[in-house]
Amino acid sequence: LLPAFVLSPVTVIFGPIVSFNVAVVLAPVANATALFLVLRRWAPFAGGRWLAGLFYGFSPFVLNDLMSGHLHMTVLVFPPIALGLLDDLLIRQRGNPVVKGSLLGLALAAQFLTGQEVLAMILMLTAVGVILLAIRFRALARQRWRRAAAGLVTAAAVMGVLLAYPLYLLLAGPRRFAGTVF
Repeated sequence: LLPAFVLSPVTVIFGPIVSFNVAVVLAPVANATALFLVLRRWAPFAGGRWLAGLFYGFSPFVLNDLMSGHLHMTVLVFPPIALGLLDDLLIRQRGNPVVKGSLLGLALAAQFLTGQEVLAMILMLTAVGVILLAIRFRALARQRWRRAAAGLVTAAAVMGVLLAYPLYLLLAGPRRFAGTVF
């Protein structure tokens, strides 16, 4: 829904095929740009960030799904944003955790409205990463868990509020899918 909403002016003026083609062209560029901007915190060399963004935005995962017409799997702008916000919440602990958690919830809700499969991947990798970080750095995890938990609970609350109606429509709405898959 989110890419369709963003490109609705193009759809109204030029039609759905042109709108889809614009999305297909812009998705890898937007993905690469998002990662390039997030990597500023870790990589001071702009050439390295550019190369990493290029590999991310035009990866085989993205290009293969673009050729298959799976736009929901190729708009990957929100995973780098979530990574940066998770770094702020869990590792660096900069800024207000409620604000960072709200932004994380907003980014994850936007990813849900873009593609649920990618959101599932983000949530699974985040859970594994948080567990591994807590195991590896036990002493730091004990010191920082309250601040991180405040941000993560805020993210879940923001996500819950923003996605309550879309989830209702998906799971119990009047046009939900009923029956066998095949």
